[in-house]
Amino acid sequence: MTAPLIRSNFQFVIQTAPDLTERFYALLFERSPHLRALFGRRSEKAQAEMLAGALIAVIDHLEDPVWLATTLAPLGDKHRTYGVTDEMYGLVAAALLSTLASVSGPSWNPGLERAWHGALTFVATTMINGTGVHAGVSAAAPQTTV
Repeated sequence: MTAPLIRSNFQFVIQTAPDLTERFYALLFERSPHLRALFGRRSEKAQAEMLAGALIAVIDHLEDPVWLATTLAPLGDKHRTYGVTDEMYGLVAAALLSTLASVSGPSWNPGLERAWHGALTFVATTMINGTGVHAGVSAAAPQTTV
């Protein structure tokens, strides 16, 4: 089961680097400067706090596919109105994985990377699918997909 692995790593990461989300955004904008234009509505601090809250909420609900679907699908639709494209989810996930790996240090391993990659893929797919705009949301339990 990967949910406990993700939770344990996330707890370590936020204790080690309370500025995790700021590090993530710095790396994201370094790698993909064109994405910065999507983040002008809020201050960097407010955006970092929103991301931290979203990560915590998703991690708290990894084993609750109904909550994930009903929360993430509309969030995906909202992000679409901001100009977020399907391809951007991969850029964000790659930057977040790199940030997590960097902060995790020697505790980062292939199993942990697979767990995070699976969770982020599930989140992205659910958001991309939106509230039925594409093909609808699969309620597959995240612990079987992460």
